[in-house]
Amino acid sequence: MFHILLLIIKIIGIVLLSLLVLLLVLIFLILFVPFRYRVQSSYHSKLKGIVKVTWLLHMISLTISYADGKVDKKIRFFGIPIRKMKKKTHVQRTNNKHKHVAVRNDDKTINTDRAIKETKLAFSPDENDADFDEKIQNETVQEEKISFRKKLVIFFKMLFNRVKNFKYTLDKMYDKLVSIKNDIDFYIEFLQDEHNIEAMKLCFEQACVMLKHVKPRKVCIAIILGTEDPATLGSILAILGIIYPFFHGDLHITPDFEQSIFDMDADIRGHITMFVFLRVAWIIYFNKNFKRMISTLKGRQ
Repeated sequence: MFHILLLIIKIIGIVLLSLLVLLLVLIFLILFVPFRYRVQSSYHSKLKGIVKVTWLLHMISLTISYADGKVDKKIRFFGIPIRKMKKKTHVQRTNNKHKHVAVRNDDKTINTDRAIKETKLAFSPDENDADFDEKIQNETVQEEKISFRKKLVIFFKMLFNRVKNFKYTLDKMYDKLVSIKNDIDFYIEFLQDEHNIEAMKLCFEQACVMLKHVKPRKVCIAIILGTEDPATLGSILAILGIIYPFFHGDLHITPDFEQSIFDMDADIRGHITMFVFLRVAWIIYFNKNFKRMISTLKGRQ
């Protein structure tokens, strides 16, 4: 019996250890195996494009394509597409809900019609019309008997409320201006603090590290550009010449001085490794100056 118990514990330990190893392997793969992306786009009278993200030798892939004003998304696992099935029960519930609302609306309409009919019957002209008109005239006379003194009291009350509200508005504006001044003083002092300056400098440096890592490794853009006016085309090429050095020869522009045309083909590739983001987050989060800066901002709130 004791040996059987030890065997069960051993099997459970092996299973737990295997699961732990698999978890560690999965974490390692997510952190160090890069996600590769590729963006392909073209414009020849119509815009078309496709974005593809793959991971672990295309074991998992996400494809988003755009053509003719429509967006198509596909997720593949080992090359097999995963499709989202629509639930019929949801459609049935929606239809039942609409039917229920329609029935309630019909009941409401019936009740409303009944109330209108009763109202019409109650106020329908009959032999008591003369008494009804006399009653209305008496009520009108009573309303006209409101004294001038009462109207004057109502006027002054309204004027007092207006003045009171205006004073409240001025006080509120003053408090708002004081709050803005205090905020300006706080942030001026905040930006002049050496520890905060070092923290912001660190965040900027790490942001540059992430951008450098995310930026495409390969870029190829070919453009055919033409206008009816050669002078206009020359001005456009002069402006594009300013950004041309940033592409390091990956941008190719072919001018056409005979017709108005714009054709474009682009192919952009790169990869992203999650470990880089984890390392940046680690560096920033455990920095003393950054913690001090966050604590100062929280205290301000």
